[in-house]
Amino acid sequence: MTTEKRFFFSPWADKVSEWKPGKMTLLLLFLILAALQIGLSVYPSIRSEAAIRSGQEYKFKTEAYDPADPFRGRYLQFRLDTTTVKNRLEIDESRGAGRQICYLTIGKTPEGIAYFDEALPKPPADGADYIKARYQYGNYDLPMEQYFVDEAIAPAAERAFFDHPNDCYILMRVQRGTAVVTGMYVGDLLIDQVDF
Repeated sequence: MTTEKRFFFSPWADKVSEWKPGKMTLLLLFLILAALQIGLSVYPSIRSEAAIRSGQEYKFKTEAYDPADPFRGRYLQFRLDTTTVKNRLEIDESRGAGRQICYLTIGKTPEGIAYFDEALPKPPADGADYIKARYQYGNYDLPMEQYFVDEAIAPAAERAFFDHPNDCYILMRVQRGTAVVTGMYVGDLLIDQVDF
């Protein structure tokens, strides 16, 4: 006499193994999965376009340099200052040595220069603009750090940033946590228009 081991999910497994879907059911399942996959891949683009069209514009001071990347081409890597952020996070050191998602609110100086003001564990309830970032080992990893330019001007653009360190900034549009860099400037000139 043979005894068969029965697990707690075996009645479900039996029903699944007995199920014989028709062609229309399989086609419907395929179409639902395809629509879901397309929707998930298109959603970030839709959010970015919405931020570009109706997001609040901010001007951040920055510094940039030109790393060479054999796969992505030439671009300007930039850094935004996060040293003055007031940390309001409740850091759980047991979870990944203090790594967690946070929400950086945006403030403005009297001159109109934007800066990151506070790091919160949840999006601000008062409707203030913010970006989603990752807090890690005492630093904030921002979702935007690159600005792609024509390969021919990337080294000269980097020199322009080094020559004018106090007059370089990016324009960013922010809407409900989504941030899109719309331009990188040296003085009043878009980096693509600087006469090199």
